[in-house]
Amino acid sequence: MQKKSDIGIKAYAEAAVFAAVIMVATAFVRVPGPLGFMHLGDAVIFLAAVLLPTPLAAAASALGAGAADIIAGYPVYIIPTIIIKALMTLPFKKADYRNNINIITLRNIIACIISTVIGAGGYLLTELILYGNGAFLSLPFNFIQEAAGVLIFIAIGSAIDRSDVKKIFKN
Repeated sequence: MQKKSDIGIKAYAEAAVFAAVIMVATAFVRVPGPLGFMHLGDAVIFLAAVLLPTPLAAAASALGAGAADIIAGYPVYIIPTIIIKALMTLPFKKADYRNNINIITLRNIIACIISTVIGAGGYLLTELILYGNGAFLSLPFNFIQEAAGVLIFIAIGSAIDRSDVKKIFKN
């Protein structure tokens, strides 16, 4: 983890862009489910987690997904979303292009699995509190959403790893 003093203004700007993209991918690219909706925001959260310093990835994910809950009409989920999406970034390791470490690594694939459990489990707990046992109806949809996010993350991450785009994120 980087010290606060090691994080430059460029990283904050990148985090702001990620927060906006997460908000759009969550609020506007969605499929309705039984207790909410499925979205593509998690793929962007995974990308933020490997391209940004951890504190900024957590903040961008929490703010972007929280804003999406407001826009999409699910304000009851704002607080749980902020917590869950921030926690979902923690298992990842920032890609270190100076040492030729890519986005798609075994460690980050394992991080996707851990993050999926955090996301689906966090929303199950939230929905158990809100809806009781009816929350179990949304669990398969939560895992489908997370799996789609993982697959999209792998596709985009692989493309970035093979391109010159990753030079932008060298610090």
